[in-house]
Formats: sequence, C-alpha cells, structure tokens
Amino acid sequence: MPRPRLTEEERQAMRNRILDAADAVALESGPRAVSSRSIAEKMGTSHMVLYTYFENLEQVYEAMQTRRVEQLGQTLGQLTERARSEGADKVLYEALLSLLENTKVHPRMADMPIIIAAHHKREGSPDHQRVPHKKGRHSFIKGIIQKDLVSWGKEVIVIGQEQGVFCQGDATDMTETVVAIVYGVILSWRVRFVHDEKIDELYGRAVDMVMSYLVDGDHFDIGASRRPLLMVDDGEKE
Repeated sequence: MPRPRLTEEERQAMRNRILDAADAVALESGPRAVSSRSIAEKMGTSHMVLYTYFENLEQVYEAMQTRRVEQLGQTLGQLTERARSEGADKVLYEALLSLLENTKVHPRMADMPIIIAAHHKREGSPDHQRVPHKKGRHSFIKGIIQKDLVSWGKEVIVIGQEQGVFCQGDATDMTETVVAIVYGVILSWRVRFVHDEKIDELYGRAVDMVMSYLVDGDHFDIGASRRPLLMVDDGEKE
C-alpha cells in the first residue's frame, strides 16, 4: 500500500528538522562536517531521507544560510531603528564589536561562506554531480552579502550622514570598505594568520580605523599611541 502524500506543512516541518540537525552538526563539528550521513545520524534516520526533501547537499547549505539570513534580517531591522534614535555611529560601532564576539561564540559557523564557496569544487563528491552550474555558491554568497550586510551597512551610513556624524561620500563604497577591513581581520584569524592572543587588539584597531574613516573620509587614523595594524613577532617590544 503506497504511503499517503505528505501535506506541504508536513514537508516543511521535515525540512526544518533536517536543517536543525545540520545546524547542530555545524555548531558542534564545523560546516565541513555537515553531510547527508552526519545529518541522518543526528536525526536517527537513513541518510537517503535527506534527498526526499532536498535535491542535494548544496540545497541544504543554501537553506541553512537563508534561514540564518532571515534571523539576521530581524536583528538588522532593530539595529536600524536604534541607529535612527540613538545615533548611527554608536550603533555601528557596537555592531562591529559584536561581530567578533559572535564569531568567538560560534567560530566554525563563521567559516560557512568559505565552505559553501569551496564545496562545489570538491572532485569526486556525489553531491558535486547534482549541483546546477547556473546557480553556483559564489553567486549565492554574493547575493546574501549584497542584500543584507552591505545593504544594511549602507542604510546606517546614510543615516549617519544625515545625522552629520559620518562624512559625505558614496555610501556603497564606504560600506564595502568597512566590510573588507573587518572581515579581512576575522578571516585572517580564522585561517590562523592572526593568533588568538592578538585578535582582540587587532580587531579593535580595525574597528577604530573604519570608524575614523567614516568620520574623516579617506584619512585613516587609528590613534598616535597605537602601533600600526601589522603583524609583529611575539618577542617584539612596544
């Protein structure tokens, strides 16, 4: 006797269960550990169940990222309202500092964009054969960054310009500069170019530098009393 067809609500509930399991695996062991078998093990079911609800592992990654972006969107909306009422400079400064703290809490999830971009290049992967070439991970990540992080940053910078706390200029260019600087430091830390004992200091300098840039334009000033934002030997003295 054939199984009864699932309702759309039932299918969505199962998709959510799969995504919950995938998120749990990623948080515990990192995004690289997310696979059909690790998800199935977390759920206590067959790994083939995944392919009933997702075409391939690519779609699971994208659904995970989309869900996180939706949650991020709610947070960014609240921060935008605070920027209007409390000051864009204050809110953006706090948001940039919290970015590193959130990465420390879930460091492996911070690697998700890198893993998504690299996953489709893995030769010999069964999932690699199922990935539609017309919708690569690079395009997906680019859309996420432009729609959420850059768009929100641009909105807050425009608010700051209207409030007179940020200099006038192309808000998109300014936002992309800020994102490149702060994420450059975080990614350098994640790939072990920046050591754990130095990340707080270096990231703090990066945040100070971008705030100075937003206020003063092309002039970057991280404070005369601070060392340049460069890697130094552990034995080097102040």
